[in-house]
Amino acid sequence: MYDYTLPDVEDGTGPRTAWYHQPLDEGAGWIDPYFGTASDTVLAVHARPFYRADESSGEKTPAGAIAAVYSLDDVRDLVGSLDLGDAGYGFIITEEGTVVAHPIREYLGRDIKELQETDETLRLISRDMNPGEHQKIFVNHTGRTLWVFYEQIPSSNWTLGVVFVEDIILESIKTSQRHLLIHIALAVMAFLFFLSILIFRVDKDSSSSLWAVVIVFSILCALGTGFIWYLALEDPSGGGSHGIDVFDKVGTEVAMHKLLQDPEVKQSTDQPTQIPTGIFLQSLRFSSANNVIVTGYVWQDHSDSRTANVSHGVIFPEAEQIKIEEAYKLDNGVTGWYFRAVLRQQFDYSKYPFDREDVWVRLWPGEFYGNVILTPTAFS
Repeated sequence: MYDYTLPDVEDGTGPRTAWYHQPLDEGAGWIDPYFGTASDTVLAVHARPFYRADESSGEKTPAGAIAAVYSLDDVRDLVGSLDLGDAGYGFIITEEGTVVAHPIREYLGRDIKELQETDETLRLISRDMNPGEHQKIFVNHTGRTLWVFYEQIPSSNWTLGVVFVEDIILESIKTSQRHLLIHIALAVMAFLFFLSILIFRVDKDSSSSLWAVVIVFSILCALGTGFIWYLALEDPSGGGSHGIDVFDKVGTEVAMHKLLQDPEVKQSTDQPTQIPTGIFLQSLRFSSANNVIVTGYVWQDHSDSRTANVSHGVIFPEAEQIKIEEAYKLDNGVTGWYFRAVLRQQFDYSKYPFDREDVWVRLWPGEFYGNVILTPTAFS
């Protein structure tokens, strides 16, 4: 409970009442995000005054304010619901530089200039925000190129930005182009083969004509083989992906947001417990056609009180043999283990000798039957 007719106080010594006073003084509009006195969270508010009319003169005088109140988490969810691909995301920044929406929840309500000092990606995408324009940015620490588009929200003059990862955007285009090239190549080879039959008049049953057609067919097969080699060498993976590639904290938050928006997850009464987990591969050796010996370190951060009652450690579900021993335990709640595992892999050698085999190191939480999710974290 507080008196909203008191003047707005921004330094925390009194209640925040901008939602009431600003529309009375300046008219309807959005109010820059602030920490709500009663809600105890950062809010984005659209407020409009209403008036009392004098019965005799008809003169209108302000009588109060009507406010539509959103928490920044709500705005973040709205922006996160945009279909921007597996790794694309949106953000909103006010004219004064306050972050209204961003995949990283800790950024909400903070000053963009402060965040730019530690976040290279955010510094690059928010450096030249011109509404109606876009820019192409290369991020050094992820090695990825981003396309960023900006647009102004007319009702608030805030800037909405959307970020796309170039590799993911072009992946579907490249796959379609590969299929189109294969179809064209097959059509051309078939056309040239039947054209050679007509040119050399095979119907005359001449041995020289038959040999000419055979030579043409052999040349076409050789060219086709070379074309297949070219496609295999250009993209050994075949354009396929096993999941969502995560390169930084933003990518992790985008992937987690999509996962938590799944209807089955949202219907659950308990939200999944997230345990930051990392892995460092020390060595990797192929011991057979389907077995890989992997050694390294894996660590977990249990500093969050919500993970206090969750079992520590990980499980390697593909491991035929496994040896894990605790390597270190830090005061900040981080525990590390050394491991040596023989992992069973299902490789596809159908494209040999131009195949590329990806080794999977799958991790499950120690409490794998519980509502727990392992999320990527930096080395500790």
